[in-house]
Amino acid sequence: MKPPGQTESLWVDERPLIGSGVSTDAHVAVWDVSSRRRWCEFLDEPTTDVVLHYLAWSPDEPGFWCPRITLWIGDSNIELLLGEARGHGELVPAADNVAVLFSPAALPEWEESAS
Repeated sequence: MKPPGQTESLWVDERPLIGSGVSTDAHVAVWDVSSRRRWCEFLDEPTTDVVLHYLAWSPDEPGFWCPRITLWIGDSNIELLLGEARGHGELVPAADNVAVLFSPAALPEWEESAS
């Protein structure tokens, strides 16, 4: 079994995901959030900071992975983390989904303890 990070991590780049981060025939979903109510207030605002939250792969192996990124836009923060929603709004870890939490939403307990 591979430790986390050798197969998943978050990545921020100013280029298209399809064709650079994943192959053109990958089964991925890409959404334009520019018309989504929660994102609209941030569209014309500058990003003031990007914080990458790296963790060691494991105590026995070298390397790091990034399960969470905090975007600061003005005085507001948006958390991007490897996770997905399950029934009743429960957020659980996931290697292939990105959950978006807008301030003042709290991080899930499993992510707070990893930081």
